[in-house]
Amino acid sequence: MESVVSISNVRKSYLMGRHELEVLKGVDLNIERGEFVSIMGPSGSGKSTLMNLIGLLDRPSSGEIAINSKVINGLNDVELSLLRGKEIGFIFQSFNLVSRMTALKNVELPMIFQNKDRNERTNVATKILKEVGLGDRMTHRPSELSGGQRQRVAIARALVNDPAILLADEPTGNLDTKTGEEIMQLFIDLNKKGRTVVMVTHDPDVASFSKRIVRLKDGEVIGDERN
Repeated sequence: MESVVSISNVRKSYLMGRHELEVLKGVDLNIERGEFVSIMGPSGSGKSTLMNLIGLLDRPSSGEIAINSKVINGLNDVELSLLRGKEIGFIFQSFNLVSRMTALKNVELPMIFQNKDRNERTNVATKILKEVGLGDRMTHRPSELSGGQRQRVAIARALVNDPAILLADEPTGNLDTKTGEEIMQLFIDLNKKGRTVVMVTHDPDVASFSKRIVRLKDGEVIGDERN
């Protein structure tokens, strides 16, 4: 199988005043195309730092990271940003939608940065909103949508540039149990269609929907099991 995320002996430290805090301590992780992986761990385990590295929002202090076979070490900020826009679809706990825009315009937004023309943006956004079950909500603004519907808009937005990885940070954290399960079923359906899903969560019930659980503690991988 082809690796979509390859992490080799990655360390990440932050300077806290005069002291250096090592958050990741030599992490090795390989995620293959089409996997559905949960990254779990308590607060301070390094899971958010690892997510930021996979999402190309930060750089490792040492070690090597490759996303979709492209080694990121040595890329400048512009190259990193272009790679992020092309290969990573982000889904956040707080949805991060633009309140004044309709669902359709929110979903079109990432395509503007990829210089796609207006007709293509509208056609792609319409198609994907229908796929996530929001064909009748495209002209609604976030304030007119339920939490579950807002997260579906966020998932649609993450899909529009056909990324190699869907990266979800606590995607059910702001949802009730029933709505959270519906969103997790949507992730399962997307994964069955071949999407690679990497999810960060502290909730074992949410993690149980994935096919593989990677556990972090004190900046190290302490478990890697398949469901």
